[in-house]
Amino acid sequence: MAASSSSSQEKYEVFLSFRGEDTRDGFIGHLYNALRRKRINTYKDDENLESGHKISEIMDAIKESKICIIVFSKDFASSTWCLDEVFRILECKRGGNDIIPIFYGIEPSIVRKQEQSYAVSFDKHEQCFKDKKDKVQRWRDALKEVAALSGYDSKNKSPEYKFIDEIVEDILSKLCRYPSTCDHSKRGLIGIENHIKEIEGLLCMESMDVRTIGLYGMGGIGKTTLALAVFQTLSHHFESRCFLRNVREECEKRGVMKLRKELLSKLFCDDKTVPSLESTHLQERLCRTKVLIVLDDLVDAISQLNELLPKEYKLGAGSRIIVTTRDAQLLKSRTDKVYEVKRLNDIEALKLFRLHAFKNNCVLEGYEALSKSVADYAYGNPLALEVLGSSLHSKSVEEWKSALDELQMELNPKIEEVLRISFNQLGKKDKKGYTPIQDVFLDIACFHYDGVDRKFVENMIQHSGATKKISDLIDKCLIIEDRNRLSMHAFVRQMGKAIVYDENKEPGQRSRLWKAQDVRHVLERNTGSCTIEGILLNLFQLEKDVKVRPTALSNMHDLRILRFFHDAFDYEGKFRERLGWAPYNKMHLLLEENLVELVMRGSQLVELPWNEDQPIENLMKIDLGYCESLIQIQNLCGAINLQWINIEGCPSLVQVPSWFKNLNKLEHLDLGCCKNLKDGLENLPLNIMVLSLYGTAIEALPSSFRDLEKLVYLNLSHCKNLTGGIENLPLNPRRLYLSGCTRLKSIPVLPSGLDFLDASNCTSLETSVSWSDIQQVEGIREDYNFEYRQAVYPGNEIPEWFSHQTDDGNSSHIHLPPNWFPIHDPLFGFLFSVVFRLNGYMSSPYILVEFNFQTNVNSDDRLRPAGRIRRTLFCDGGREIYRCEMERDHVFIAGVKLNLKRLFGEEWSSVCCNVTEVSFRVSIEGTGVINWEIKKFGMGLASTWGTATKSKRRFSECNGQASGYQDKVDSHDPHASSKRIKAQSNN
Repeated sequence: MAASSSSSQEKYEVFLSFRGEDTRDGFIGHLYNALRRKRINTYKDDENLESGHKISEIMDAIKESKICIIVFSKDFASSTWCLDEVFRILECKRGGNDIIPIFYGIEPSIVRKQEQSYAVSFDKHEQCFKDKKDKVQRWRDALKEVAALSGYDSKNKSPEYKFIDEIVEDILSKLCRYPSTCDHSKRGLIGIENHIKEIEGLLCMESMDVRTIGLYGMGGIGKTTLALAVFQTLSHHFESRCFLRNVREECEKRGVMKLRKELLSKLFCDDKTVPSLESTHLQERLCRTKVLIVLDDLVDAISQLNELLPKEYKLGAGSRIIVTTRDAQLLKSRTDKVYEVKRLNDIEALKLFRLHAFKNNCVLEGYEALSKSVADYAYGNPLALEVLGSSLHSKSVEEWKSALDELQMELNPKIEEVLRISFNQLGKKDKKGYTPIQDVFLDIACFHYDGVDRKFVENMIQHSGATKKISDLIDKCLIIEDRNRLSMHAFVRQMGKAIVYDENKEPGQRSRLWKAQDVRHVLERNTGSCTIEGILLNLFQLEKDVKVRPTALSNMHDLRILRFFHDAFDYEGKFRERLGWAPYNKMHLLLEENLVELVMRGSQLVELPWNEDQPIENLMKIDLGYCESLIQIQNLCGAINLQWINIEGCPSLVQVPSWFKNLNKLEHLDLGCCKNLKDGLENLPLNIMVLSLYGTAIEALPSSFRDLEKLVYLNLSHCKNLTGGIENLPLNPRRLYLSGCTRLKSIPVLPSGLDFLDASNCTSLETSVSWSDIQQVEGIREDYNFEYRQAVYPGNEIPEWFSHQTDDGNSSHIHLPPNWFPIHDPLFGFLFSVVFRLNGYMSSPYILVEFNFQTNVNSDDRLRPAGRIRRTLFCDGGREIYRCEMERDHVFIAGVKLNLKRLFGEEWSSVCCNVTEVSFRVSIEGTGVINWEIKKFGMGLASTWGTATKSKRRFSECNGQASGYQDKVDSHDPHASSKRIKAQSNN
């Protein structure tokens, strides 16, 4: 017989069938207790309830359970209820689920053959059920079948507790083969399964050492939910377990000592008499107990973990501790592994949002686009998706649209409350109300867009230790770093702006201004104060002209950032004038030494609006782009920390000032589109790294250019008067733009470290570019990566060192020699080159290379997936790739690196051993209407260049193999028949 022992809402893992009068108060009680201690959800009867209304409940429990245990005792067969239960179990479990027979105090053969007490019981059943002999026969058959299964015999098993432990361990091992009883999708835990598997891998459950792992992530990302799911999944592997929620909050309310007492009480089965952690007896108990502990939401992970479980106290072998926090840095000194809980992907996010907005994964008609917009806004944050979905449930389309508009302006209060916790934990506040790291966070939230260069932000921050502060913000999941570029989750940015907005109702009394209406309010009414540290104004957002007083900035003594710009610039720098100083060029900038950044793009300034004796030693960035009236820049030698100057589009400037050579920290200088600038290049500072002279009137590069040893980027595109001096280039530039230098006749030498060359539309070029010059110095720079090598220049010949060329067409088919790939490295590199022409304009054009491998197993069997590679055609110095035109023949060269493991899977090496041929096809794609023509195509290996590319060599020669390289035309190859292509793209 059986009955419910716990919540009927949960699915059972084990169904326990027994005859109560024989075993309930002895063996069954001990077995059930052992299962309970392992957190195995077991269906057991605690009372003698054999009423008919229990049958449906029992049937459900049998079906739900993964394992059914039948305990056969001496008088088991005397109970028709027990016999019916055996029959029901057998009927439900024939599908493959486990049935474990336990023979307690009786021989298995007696049960199987129905002898002795079982024979007596069945004789009585035969008499009682004369009219239902088929029922008795079903009992007999069921009993015989179950008794023949592998199970446990209590004979010679003593002591009994060891017998029970053996059974429980077997059940645990069998349960591990089943999927989790938790239906995560029904509980709204979308996408959690993979996270659980990854954390199980970090926990190394098979190891008997004590391991601690930390889960970290931004607020609302699902750390607690994930930790709880792992806890529920794995808890039955441990002798004791405890999940302490909200440690941060509970410590504030009750203190750490009460939390410690709760932890110990749960670990030792709610024993209220558990002594303090300092007790020697308790330490010995802990040392012998395999425990699972989850400490959720630690604000100071190390100190709180040490207070709750000091490092010197040992836990039992195989114990595991899981800690969740928002700060990755706090985990590193006390945890074995750290796991970042990342956002849901777009599909998972949309599914979770629909579950809360529509209470299922279906979307109502008319809500499709709106659902995606809200899900995109939440950017994979589960808390945001749940809150927003629930708030929009049963709302009309118009209400959804209104809510979306509101979200762009103001963060949902519930989401903001969770996120502000992270901000409030950023140290103790100073007199101004913010800690230094909070100031850094607010600067990034208010003034720096996603994708900003980390080094630039560090340079703009006045606080000491800027690098560490940004690293700390990354560890606390408040900002994101990807390849030295910083970004911020939209919610976190909104939270930061809301904090500043709440400083004061009067904009002039806030620390940072970025809303156009607030800046306008302050400038027109002259309400600025020393509270203001930064102003950002996008002139395009102003609805009407703003009349600004000359003294509008005079009271802002702590102003660090002043940035006026316009989103609607065209490439000539024209825009709708919205800001009017009276007169603009006489504006008083009574700035203190705090100024770090000055951006006034498109103003009517004639000269910089300050005196040369003003303190500007903290100034790091100046942007006066498209100030058409700017005729000179006063001596800025006092700006000893100036690193970034942009004065592009200033046609009145004619030379680089002589004092520029004294700007020893200047790294970025943009003089592009200063169309009358032609002199003063000898005044460039030696520290310069990025230099744009795009569209200037320079005629030659002076010999002093050779001294710019740190220069890595040089843009000389559209310097129509440039005729020489290219030989004066330093050796180190990695990117060189010469596009549209129509008077340039030769490029005698290319810099040895060059990665990228754009010499397109150099119509007077007579001396061909020799890319082999670069080939011969391969290996000089340790960080060199041919994958990013690219060149385009006028010409009609593929360089001769390409090992395979087609003189007429856009495709090739190559027979590969044995060992064509690096056997210990899945990265396979090659170069390709094309001769092409673009007849007309093309928007965002790119070269497309398609490739397809073929094995020797089946000549018609082409490996999947076939691949394609894109390489963008940068035209016009990278500025106007949407208007690319090359009516003369041009040569394009690019390096490619294929990841064979990604293409062919884990067994890539074995697969590649069977690859004998590869075909390539190249084309040009983009948007707009254009005629393009590819005339020649060539390719070659990159793994041995520097030696193999100085002459035209075969693949087999490059790899030291016997000659086996062949050109081949394959009738099955869709690429092989392509010759010269003239195509028109109209996308």
